Amino acid sequence: MDFLKNVFNSDESLEYEVKMSDKDEYKIGVYACKVHVIAFILIFILTFILTFILTLLLSIGKTFIIQHVYHLRVGFGIGIVLTILCLAQQKCIAYRNNLIQQNAKTIPVAKKISGRYKVKEKNGKIIQCKRINNDGLNEAEEKKVDIAYVKVLFFIKTNQYGSALKTLKDIEKTGTTDTELYSTLAMVLYCLGNMQEALQYANKSIMFDRTEGDVIAVKGLALYHLGKKEKAIEWLKKAEAQKSTSILPDVYETLGRISFNDEDYQTAFRYIEKGLAIDAKNYDLYILKADCYSKMLDTENLIATLLILEKLNNKNPAIYEWFANTYTMLENFEKSLFYINKALKLEPQNQYYLSKKVDLLNTTKNHKEALKILKNIESLAPEDKQVCFDIAKTYYLMQDIEKSIEYLEKYIFFNKDDFYGYKLKGIILFEQKKYQASLKNFLKVKDLGYCDVEIENYIHQIKNNLRLL
Repeated sequence: MDFLKNVFNSDESLEYEVKMSDKDEYKIGVYACKVHVIAFILIFILTFILTFILTLLLSIGKTFIIQHVYHLRVGFGIGIVLTILCLAQQKCIAYRNNLIQQNAKTIPVAKKISGRYKVKEKNGKIIQCKRINNDGLNEAEEKKVDIAYVKVLFFIKTNQYGSALKTLKDIEKTGTTDTELYSTLAMVLYCLGNMQEALQYANKSIMFDRTEGDVIAVKGLALYHLGKKEKAIEWLKKAEAQKSTSILPDVYETLGRISFNDEDYQTAFRYIEKGLAIDAKNYDLYILKADCYSKMLDTENLIATLLILEKLNNKNPAIYEWFANTYTMLENFEKSLFYINKALKLEPQNQYYLSKKVDLLNTTKNHKEALKILKNIESLAPEDKQVCFDIAKTYYLMQDIEKSIEYLEKYIFFNKDDFYGYKLKGIILFEQKKYQASLKNFLKVKDLGYCDVEIENYIHQIKNNLRLL
């Protein structure tokens, strides 16, 4: 969920965002760190070599120098190279350490981002920053905290939520009690999936400012994930009423999901449309919309929604599986096979998708192709016992009874408590008019606690046939 980034995409941080959008600067910072490590290792090795040479010189004397002048030149050259590398890495580290501050340009911009100041601007320039509340920090501490807030934003922009959390915790240790700290902590913790702690910091923030839309929304979202539905609805509706929260689409998606779970699809649709009116490309909202159409068995609108989802992200195999299942329900097996192949193109080794393809190939009577896939799975994963059943079933559809029974025996040997093997074997033996053996398998199915009308009909027919015999 990218809602946290939306918080920092407001006009308030527009000037800063333009600077922070350049990922190359971040890459240079990372590269600087790598250079630092490499240089440190090489300098250590060089120090060891030079120490060794110096020891030899002291012990052997002048004769050694004359005999090994070439080697000493090489060693001297390596020393120069490593010295240059050492100086370069120091420059890189200096750049990395100052990267955040340089991007922010000035301390006033940093203060603006931190949210701890009332900022006065003229002609797009900051002319005054006045502290909102006095938290007892001296000027030096305030400067450090302001820059730390900009670091937090940088980490959020580069998806480093763990580093953002660590920096925020360091800010908290200074003793500052501004609401911006608690609300940002709540949002970062929510992104990290720590709902309980996110809720705690949201409550702290709300104690200071009950009108902060983003943190009210986060509280509602956290309550929902903690299973406190009624409380979640209360706070999510408060967030909705604020209209100021930049994560309103997420609020609508969650309220819609609650309605969906209650099977109130019309209310769910209302929330979905509200969310899409704000963010027309919100993936989660379209997923929820597809879920609603799926439950309502509205395949026409479901397919139309899935097409939008595919357009938004054509690298999600689950959407192609959804297409395949929908077309299977419509008995359009050609289309279903087309989409399961798309899913397999993204995840070629996905056992579920391969199994799905085998079922579709068998349904369209392309048994040889199905068997080819199954044999390949068997060679790659001989421990997969389910493939024995699938091969047995495919051989049965090909009318190769001997091979089908062979693989069924293998399957039953490893799955003695699974009724599917006994059921299929019973059907095959019934068709071969081996009634006693067939009855034995069907009775085993009943012993395993499974019985349906089909099984009862087979047993009834077998008993009738045995009486006739």
